[in-house]
Amino acid sequence: MKKLGILLFVILIFYCAFLTFQISELKKGNNAGEQDSVTYVNKTVTGFSTDLTKIIENTGAQVVHVDAFHSSSTASLSGVIVSEDQEKTVIVTNAKDIENALSISVTFDNGESVTGTLEGVDSLTDLAVISTHPSFSSTPVTVADSSVLSLGEWVIAVGSDIRTDFLPSVSVGVISGKNRPYSFTSFVQMHDPLNVHIADLDIGQGTAGGAVVNMQGELIGISSSVLSENGQCVIIPAEEVVEVVRLILEKQEVQRPVLGMTAKVISEMTAYQKSQLAIQLDQIEGLYVTSVERGGPCDLSGIEQGDIVLEMNGNKLSDLNTLRTQLYAHDPSDQIELTILRGTNQMKVMVTLQ
Repeated sequence: MKKLGILLFVILIFYCAFLTFQISELKKGNNAGEQDSVTYVNKTVTGFSTDLTKIIENTGAQVVHVDAFHSSSTASLSGVIVSEDQEKTVIVTNAKDIENALSISVTFDNGESVTGTLEGVDSLTDLAVISTHPSFSSTPVTVADSSVLSLGEWVIAVGSDIRTDFLPSVSVGVISGKNRPYSFTSFVQMHDPLNVHIADLDIGQGTAGGAVVNMQGELIGISSSVLSENGQCVIIPAEEVVEVVRLILEKQEVQRPVLGMTAKVISEMTAYQKSQLAIQLDQIEGLYVTSVERGGPCDLSGIEQGDIVLEMNGNKLSDLNTLRTQLYAHDPSDQIELTILRGTNQMKVMVTLQ
């Protein structure tokens, strides 16, 4: 029995030694394999690309530099390519210093400069439309649906700065206000307030009049040099820009019919705001009339502050951009039908525009 125990002990020792040898060989093989797969790289990083840089690169090709020559001075600003066909390339920019220019020059991102023709200006929106005939084909900017624009959303202002050989000049910030009413003093009694977006963008030389785009590279509006202040950029919404361009190209001027009221979008109100204005909490459609201009079309038609405008000519009014689009499809002196809700009573009212 004693001999059997000694034999088993000896066998165990030899077995452990064998396992130790096998493990040692296995580790050597793994280390050799790892050494064989090592690749040494000696390379200097000279540049990088991100989604943001790609957006700026693409938008930069859609932004131009505009020089307006006067008898004793030259005004420089940026512009945006909004359309192109076989006849002309259309640029939109700020109206300031453009209307009375003796001549206009437009420089594209590739350095080509061509003469621009002023198609028309709209002082209310601070927009001017210019047509050009470059020797190459360009890509117009893609227009966003700014109705889905959100507070705090990142946006990029891109301009073309003459000081940097027309390379893009960029400012990045967030939307701090949307659909804010704004009126020029001389237009208060004539037109309904212009709705604008606000962003904490630094608009200076090179970016004024240029494109403001979202993080998909879509145009949400044009920066205004007249309205913007240091650190705060006022943006003319893209829908307004498109409509101004259309009217100027079709009619050579912008004739805005006046409705004579201000309103708030009910779907954007909180429950507290609705309760303060005596609006039913389940009411989500329409525009709440906040004021009516005395002697204006709505006042003469009997519409009152506190009414809810639901439809224009049978078309639902979901936001202020929809209201403007439908309103500007008409001419002054046209008659429209508004469906309004007053308390619990729904009625139709005929309004003659001014």
